[in-house]
Amino acid sequence: MREGKRKAQSKQTMIKENMRPIDKQKKDSMRAVKDALFFDVQYAIYKLKNLETENSSSSSEFCHDRGDTDEEEESI
Repeated sequence: MREGKRKAQSKQTMIKENMRPIDKQKKDSMRAVKDALFFDVQYAIYKLKNLETENSSSSSEFCHDRGDTDEEEESI
């Protein structure tokens, strides 16, 4: 009976040790997914800021051009 308990305990220990690498792999893969998502979000924010900058410079040029046409219409 003592031998049976020892074997059962040994088997449970082996199962737990075999599961640890799987748990570690899961954590590592989740970390990789989180990092990839974080960098994707950072890149999207960067692109959005550049787009806003381009739009603001384009819209200011547009406003100046539009202002010139308004003056021309008023003089007519």
